[in-house]
Amino acid sequence: MQVNNKYIFKLFDNGQDITDRVNYTWYLEGKSATDGRTGAFNTGVKNADYTVPANITATLITGSIDGAQGFSLAVDYE
Repeated sequence: MQVNNKYIFKLFDNGQDITDRVNYTWYLEGKSATDGRTGAFNTGVKNADYTVPANITATLITGSIDGAQGFSLAVDYE
């Protein structure tokens, strides 16, 4: 995962794109190397592409002084 890169979620079933049939949310999850903050932090982005914010902005999501560093992207869908 890189800051300022846009990520797109796609879900396929038997080769058919079914992304528009599900609701999904992006998360930053993992553990900060500096302050040890861990968890799966909801980014607030639902059913849309996600651009990883700069670390100052990502700090508002993770609560870590590292921002997005040390975390991975995850998607939860239903």
